[in-house]
Amino acid sequence: RIQGLRKSAGLEIEDRIIVYYSGSDRARDVFSKHAGEVKGETLANDLVEGGPPDGATSETAKVEGGEVTLAVVRSSQ
Repeated sequence: RIQGLRKSAGLEIEDRIIVYYSGSDRARDVFSKHAGEVKGETLANDLVEGGPPDGATSETAKVEGGEVTLAVVRSSQ
């Protein structure tokens, strides 16, 4: 889903990003436990729990019975 958001945002494959997420406790646990893997696979400089800033590309989806909102923005670093 994050890679799809990168594409929707018009980002290049080499662009570094910041990923924002919010949702259930399960979503928080997954991002916490797999932060390194998510960052590595998506070229994310950071994973931020909470709502995205204005201008972010985002989507809300049902995952394993709960909702999660994901958003990406290009990182300035």
